[in-house]
Amino acid sequence: MTEQDLMGEYSRELSFPFPMNQRSFSHAVSRGAALIWLLLILIAGVAIVGYNIYQSKQQKDKIAHQEKLKKEQALAQKKAEEKARIERELLEKARKAKEDKERKEREKQEELDRERKEREEEEAARKKALEEEGIEPEEALISPSNFSEEQAYKFVKKIMMRKKKPTAIFCANNIMLEGTLMALRELNLQIYKDVSVVALGNLNCNKYINPQITSAGQDSFTMGKQAGKLLMQLFHGKNSYCTQMVMDANIVERESVRNIQ
Repeated sequence: MTEQDLMGEYSRELSFPFPMNQRSFSHAVSRGAALIWLLLILIAGVAIVGYNIYQSKQQKDKIAHQEKLKKEQALAQKKAEEKARIERELLEKARKAKEDKERKEREKQEELDRERKEREEEEAARKKALEEEGIEPEEALISPSNFSEEQAYKFVKKIMMRKKKPTAIFCANNIMLEGTLMALRELNLQIYKDVSVVALGNLNCNKYINPQITSAGQDSFTMGKQAGKLLMQLFHGKNSYCTQMVMDANIVERESVRNIQ
């Protein structure tokens, strides 16, 4: 069998629809190899493009993750700063509240000290006046009524029901005088005849009282003027402490005090 016959048999075995010689076979093999290389190149290109796309996506994901971390860190830092700011404000409020509380406690203590000092001075002046008149001071006759009409009424009624009654009553203001007059009226005690009465302050109702009450008048205009000056000093920060002022009282003698021999 010749070479040409072998090629024909081989072509039939490969099921080629046409007869193939050696040159045609070589050409077919070359075209197949070219197609294979083209396919490989195409696959390689697709792989490279896919890899590049994958890498690009990975890079974008990485950048997005970094941006997310930055935002989370910025948010966390903002929250931390806000928390620190709130804590500072709370501490500042607590400090101011503590200072205000301490200031109020100091002012309250100063007020208590001032009142105590005034009471001590009043007590010393009262004792001195009584000693000068040869009278022994009696604590039970000092009213704890704190300028109240009702308490003055109860106190006067109590002391005037004692077996040894006081001969005179001094009222620290008009309100206490009203409680005193009410108690004396209920006990059927007469002013001047049964007990002497003196009041501190200007009594506008004196013209309706018989007998009229002896009083130590107060200059309301001067008191208001001095109070206004003190208030202006407080506004300008010149005086932040308690101030005690002593003003003279004008005693107006009327018909409510009886001389006792």
